[in-house]
Amino acid sequence: MTTKPPTPQGVSRLLAKAGFERSVFTASQGDDGSVAVTYVFAGSGFCYSDRARDEAVHALQHYRGTLTAAGYRAVRDDRMRLIVTAGEDTR
Repeated sequence: MTTKPPTPQGVSRLLAKAGFERSVFTASQGDDGSVAVTYVFAGSGFCYSDRARDEAVHALQHYRGTLTAAGYRAVRDDRMRLIVTAGEDTR
C-alpha cells in the first residue's frame, strides 16, 4: 500500500490510465486529505434512478479495484462516492 496521500489530479490520472473516461467521474479533495470520487452519468449529470444507481455501483467497484491495486484505500460511502485515502503502511 502507498502511504502517500492521494490528490484529485493523481486519482484522475490513475483512473484515466486504466481506461476510464474522465467525462464520467469527478475527483475532489476532502478537508481531511482524502479524495472523493463520484461517478457522473454522461449527458445527464447526477442521476438517481434504480438503473443509474446500479450503473454507479458497478463503476465504483471497478474504480475501487484500480485504486486499491495502486495501493490506496478506497471505501464507498452512503453518498455513492469512493473515499480514497493513503493505504496503511504494513512494514
